[in-house]
Amino acid sequence: MVPLVGSLGVAALVGCGPGTSRIEVADAVVPVPATADTAAIYLRITNDGDADDRLLKVSTSRAELTTLHETTVDPDGRATMAGVGSVKIPAGET
Repeated sequence: MVPLVGSLGVAALVGCGPGTSRIEVADAVVPVPATADTAAIYLRITNDGDADDRLLKVSTSRAELTTLHETTVDPDGRATMAGVGSVKIPAGET
């Protein structure tokens, strides 16, 4: 599974403001896949710049299809994932 993380291409990060974004991707992990042909990659994205940014796309040579999902936790502690077109990375946040 490590090669999948190693070949993950975080692409198409574009600045959305007049300043500069400074993006760092860390803590990428691939839990044991639920099936032989489906896996998830979880990662932490930090923007230490002074401009918002947006993750528009992810890709890997190890999969035919990649999609962006965002995990949210409801007040009862249940986590859900929903497909999204992009993920906002606000300035100064993780």
